[in-house]
Amino acid sequence: MNKNKILINYIIYLLSLLLLLIDSFNTVFLRHGFPGVSIPYKFLMLIFILFYFCCTGGKRLIYLLPIVIVFLMIHLHYLFLEFNITTDSTIIFIKALSMIIFYMYFCLLLNRDYDIGYKYMTKIMHLNLGWFTINMILGLMGFGYKTYGEIGSKGFFYAGNETSLLLLVMFYYYLTSSTAKYKNILSIAFLIFSYLLGTKTGMISCLVLFIVYYYLSLKKRFRPVFFLLLFIGGYVVYRYLIVMYSSLPVILNAVKKFNWRYGQSGDILNALLSNRILYLSNYYDFWKTHFSMQNLFFGIGKPVFLTGIEIDFFVYFFQTGLLFTSVILGFYLFLIMRSRKHTLLFTLNLLFLGISFSAGHVWGGVMAGYFFVCINALHVFENKKCIG
Repeated sequence: MNKNKILINYIIYLLSLLLLLIDSFNTVFLRHGFPGVSIPYKFLMLIFILFYFCCTGGKRLIYLLPIVIVFLMIHLHYLFLEFNITTDSTIIFIKALSMIIFYMYFCLLLNRDYDIGYKYMTKIMHLNLGWFTINMILGLMGFGYKTYGEIGSKGFFYAGNETSLLLLVMFYYYLTSSTAKYKNILSIAFLIFSYLLGTKTGMISCLVLFIVYYYLSLKKRFRPVFFLLLFIGGYVVYRYLIVMYSSLPVILNAVKKFNWRYGQSGDILNALLSNRILYLSNYYDFWKTHFSMQNLFFGIGKPVFLTGIEIDFFVYFFQTGLLFTSVILGFYLFLIMRSRKHTLLFTLNLLFLGISFSAGHVWGGVMAGYFFVCINALHVFENKKCIG
């Protein structure tokens, strides 16, 4: 059994090292009409992790049993919903649940042998940071795909919003692990990546993380000067954007899309959230029409004729119901509470939760989420005891 455990763990380690490389190939396959490889690859990792749990006593499988029961109850409920696309709801359920399983796995590694677990996890982060950086540089050189039409560059990654989350996670890891001589210059490079990616999520979240990091790195007597310089710099950038935005494609595209959406709905918040409020309203009206206690607790799935909301809380609430949504929301709140003594990680976790309520794609974003929970397990490890 011990040999099986070591072998399974090594297979998970090897699969993790290649995760972002596989995600890049996945986009190429999808763009050329071939089946995607990313979801089967991550599902295989998930299966090996569950096998690893079995080899280490199976206690964590017992922790997952109530969620599995909820999963079965929800899908039994789906059998009576004629308007539901069950496959879509099943996928988002498994994606969100996998975040908890990945976190439990990383905590188990650190608890069983901290030195080996730490070595494995940092190598996973380092190599995937390398894959990510190469991908973004290739995007800047004109290879890969645009984020929106002819705007932005995401390299060979598929989803723009999830690439933004990945950028944020990798930026955090770089800031907290790098001792490079040119760290400040390379930090600016990540901000440039966030701009050239062309998403509001990437630009704003990376800028916030950058500001908090450098604020914390200063001695207290210099912090008022930092705020003054930040205010002056912000004003200069604002004036520059006002004057030059028409020659900056990313900003011009964002302004055009905002004006178009505002013209459609007359709602500023809806325009800022890319029509998500409008989609939410349509979903809510349908949910209210079909309200029942079963639909409240187990969801109504994904009706074929409704546009997806993309705001994670409401996606999961309407599709999978109150029970499972409470579990996933509780998990992210747990990570926030566990990181409250680590200001920068606390900021990262708050940003993730905030993005889940605005741009979305957080709770089911396994590409970024795998490294997000890895970082949380690594950096909130007190007295060599990781709760998970």
